[in-house]
Amino acid sequence: MEFGRTSDVQTFNPITTLSLWKEVQQFDDYDADILLAVIAQIIKTTDGQGSAWFWASQFLDNRDIIPVTKKEGDGVRRAGHRVENVARIEEGLQRIANLWVNIEEIIPPKRKGQKPKKFVHRGRLLMITETWTQEGLIRDGTPRLPIAWKIRAGDWLLEYLDAPRMVAYLCEQSLQYDPYRELWEKRLSRYFMFHLRINAQHASNMITRRVGLLIHDLSLPIDDRHPERTRNRFQQAMQTLVQDRQIDEWEYQEQEPLPARNWLNQWLEWKVTIHAMARLKGEEQ
Repeated sequence: MEFGRTSDVQTFNPITTLSLWKEVQQFDDYDADILLAVIAQIIKTTDGQGSAWFWASQFLDNRDIIPVTKKEGDGVRRAGHRVENVARIEEGLQRIANLWVNIEEIIPPKRKGQKPKKFVHRGRLLMITETWTQEGLIRDGTPRLPIAWKIRAGDWLLEYLDAPRMVAYLCEQSLQYDPYRELWEKRLSRYFMFHLRINAQHASNMITRRVGLLIHDLSLPIDDRHPERTRNRFQQAMQTLVQDRQIDEWEYQEQEPLPARNWLNQWLEWKVTIHAMARLKGEEQ
């Protein structure tokens, strides 16, 4: 995964590198939610082009962001969402549009003595091809702010988006998790959705990961003083994902009991197997 423009047009020096790194550091769970919502919309939109219109108002409504209302006669009318809420979506989409994905394929040699061939496919994660703007949304002389974006998935992503509508459900369900009280559920659900979906393309409905690697990759907190809290929180999140039909089931591969003390590092080395829902493989019910 890369961020920024292509290397043939990007001049890398300390100033531009620092600028790009500052943008990368701005990625957060809100941006990830925007990406999930876009993917869900593309899956549900059957235009044959791998693209869909993404409306700020719909995204904010789904997040229960209350729009501005104004009095009109004896009642009130909806006056749209606040400019700062719409601007936040625009910022996130622009960062996501700067993501490039590299997919490597290694072809083993056919004869002894030959070297393996390496092929790399490089493409954008997604592209913004059109926008709708609302006149008068901003009155202080700043550029017009888009309120809707037509977004096309990168060609490499189309194979994975040619999925049953169940995948759109998984995206939307992940969006429902509270980013504060349900941080573990939100980040784990996103991880499993992508990795299980990719594995489904290769006729596998499960993945195995080391617990510590999962926690590290998802930047989840570890309580070193009270490790049982971390273990309980992980297990609670996994059970919630089963109840919410994000995954079918999960289990530890290790069976031996943990020692009474100083067991955190040993538990982090344990491996957990997660089973995908059959419908991730296209078997809709």
